[in-house]
Amino acid sequence: MSDLRIAIILGSTQPGRNGKAVADWVVEKAAPRTGAKYELVDLADYPLPHLGRALLAEFGAVCGRAHQGLGCDDSCI
Repeated sequence: MSDLRIAIILGSTQPGRNGKAVADWVVEKAAPRTGAKYELVDLADYPLPHLGRALLAEFGAVCGRAHQGLGCDDSCI
């Protein structure tokens, strides 16, 4: 049976993000475990469309949640 493959997804693409250090730490802690292979997937490495503040406010009206001025430029899920 082949090893399970687990992606550790770094979802923030903002400049100055703190998630990269956390994701690297998770990969480091997971690496010694057996039975699975761990891979960091950094969304900043992919040309994905992003929602700006104006679109997030518009999206908030559609999904029923307000953006609440969090200042994020990442996609809202």
